[in-house]
Amino acid sequence: MLLLALSGTLLVLALFCFLAANSSSKGVAMPPQTDTLIYMQYARAIAEGHPYCYISGDTPTTGSTSHLYPLLLAIPYALGAQGEALYVVSLILNIACLLLIVVLVWFIACRITPETAGYAVFFAVLSGPLAYTVLQQSDIGVFTVLVLVFFAALLYERHKTAAVFLALLVWCRPEGFILAAATLGYGMIACWHPQRRRIFVLGLWGCGNVMGVLLLNKFLTGSFVFQSLAGKGYLTHLSLADAWNRSVADCVSLVTEFLFGLGHSDRHFYTLPIVGGVLVLTGLFHRLMRREDCSTVADSCWALGTFGALVLVATSGWQGFRHDRHIAWLFPFFAIYAAIGIRVVKDLLPRTHVWHWVGALVLLYQASTIPYFAFENAVSLKNTAARMRVVSEAHRLLPPEKSIIVTWFFGAAYLMPGRPFVCARGYVTPQYVAWRDDVDKRTNIEILRRHPELRGDYWLLDRNSIIENAPLCTPFVGRKISVAHPTIAQDSYFPSSSDLGLYEADWSSLSAPRTPLATNALAAVQGWQLVDELDVGYLADEKAHLYQTSSRLPNRYIPVSAATRMIGDYKNTEAARMVLGSDSFHIHTAPSRDVRVVMRTADNLSSPLVKKDDMQYEFTRFVKNIKIGPELHLRVDVDGVDAGSFVVSISTSKTVWSEVVLDLPASVIRRPDPKLTISGDHVAAYYWFYQVPDARRP
Repeated sequence: MLLLALSGTLLVLALFCFLAANSSSKGVAMPPQTDTLIYMQYARAIAEGHPYCYISGDTPTTGSTSHLYPLLLAIPYALGAQGEALYVVSLILNIACLLLIVVLVWFIACRITPETAGYAVFFAVLSGPLAYTVLQQSDIGVFTVLVLVFFAALLYERHKTAAVFLALLVWCRPEGFILAAATLGYGMIACWHPQRRRIFVLGLWGCGNVMGVLLLNKFLTGSFVFQSLAGKGYLTHLSLADAWNRSVADCVSLVTEFLFGLGHSDRHFYTLPIVGGVLVLTGLFHRLMRREDCSTVADSCWALGTFGALVLVATSGWQGFRHDRHIAWLFPFFAIYAAIGIRVVKDLLPRTHVWHWVGALVLLYQASTIPYFAFENAVSLKNTAARMRVVSEAHRLLPPEKSIIVTWFFGAAYLMPGRPFVCARGYVTPQYVAWRDDVDKRTNIEILRRHPELRGDYWLLDRNSIIENAPLCTPFVGRKISVAHPTIAQDSYFPSSSDLGLYEADWSSLSAPRTPLATNALAAVQGWQLVDELDVGYLADEKAHLYQTSSRLPNRYIPVSAATRMIGDYKNTEAARMVLGSDSFHIHTAPSRDVRVVMRTADNLSSPLVKKDDMQYEFTRFVKNIKIGPELHLRVDVDGVDAGSFVVSISTSKTVWSEVVLDLPASVIRRPDPKLTISGDHVAAYYWFYQVPDARRP
């Protein structure tokens, strides 16, 4: 039966490879997704002796979300499998993972449900999303193998083997943290049983490895969290109540769609809708109700780990991505428990052949969906290959000292060995912390202003990136360089309009001095001394000054925006905030002295509204429709004391920044770090604070 199952797996692989080979002139060994190149670039870094430094000379990063998988790829790279040869090694590694998964499912099923082990192994063989995810060549294939070996070791009570593979799981992917915590949790519950106290020790060992991963992350980057995960998830964007609501909604979606195949997503291709999910739950509960042996330890740990993994995905906002790539390691276990469910049907109806018909129906349905996933893999490979051709051609055309800056195709660095490379999203270039937050990504304009070394000579962008990041990219994107124009296939991940292009970078609008530049402001501060300044939109400045905004719009958040306008003799690109309500901050001053505030502002600012319970922009409602000029009506409070009301005139031109002056009397400046609150609708781009010449900072 196992040989027949392996033969079936080879047929599935043949279909995937046939369609992949026909989708790309480079052949089947091309990576089907760009993330694969990220692992390869980290593998190259390890082999070249600068581990975790994405580009030689950079600071260490943890953008691969895995410590183990890049290390596995680094071994063949160090042995000579470099460049395109590593594509072949990666493909072979993941094909081997898929075959190992089938073998492990067979041995596990033979142990716990020998009568229906054949169904279990063929459920795994014909699992389209499993084959698709493994052949996408991420770290999920290796992780799935490790999970199955860990499960088998618990099943056969090989605790030392389980300890080794639990440690490997933790170092392979963050989902290993969940399994380690689940093992410890079960060990704490069942430690009263003499034969199960080892599970508690095993859980402690696993959690010790979790601490090791977190401490290594902290040592490398200053943060316990993988940089590829920072800024993601509902809890980082929403209030606790809103994050809870969204997470519960995603949990319901996971149960109804991922398990039972209901709803409008393509999850109904995972297994036979309703029937498959019912069989899985039947088999799982049948195992958990057993009390006569210790083999259910594996089932209990798996059940707790699965629950934790589903909760993790539900709170991440990434459920459904690439056919649920992040939880695809559950599919082999679904196959096993579905087979147990069929055995339960057999026991309930011993004199009928209903169980055979149910199993055959599920197998036929899954077999019919294999071509869908094979085609999806081929289209993904075609898109990736087309983009890789553009990157390779760009690398050939440009002088080797010219640097590249990207917003999403981080793996392009592998195709440009030796070239300076900047990832302006923060995953592998840590200076760009804010861009990982899709809401306030324009804050990186101020990072670009302060760090010329991070700017790059050429942008590598697709049309969608330019459109989605228009306020950020457009001011700095120059002439397009003529390179090969790939034909991009239509699929759900990369629309046909997403053509990759090479553009000259133009940073001239960041050259303006960070001082007042308008004539009226310069005249007003002549003879005064600058004592503090606040660059609104620059997160480091906002944090240092405890900057906050309060919106008069219910349940709405206005993110940082940006604009390019003239100020004095300069064309200046500035990150700014549209304040519809008030903003507040602390400043450093000498007490009991007048303060003169210069504020850079504008008549309006194009900025989307964001629902606080939604991570997506409401593109149909822009704040630019609200006119706040030609006069600003402002009230300033200092530590809660009224410092005066102001009516100031500003330009209504959409191409000009204005600078206004607000004078605060010495009587309200009572301490060295007063809190200023400016009420009234206004655009806040920059604040400067001046005092008379003999005032000094404390």
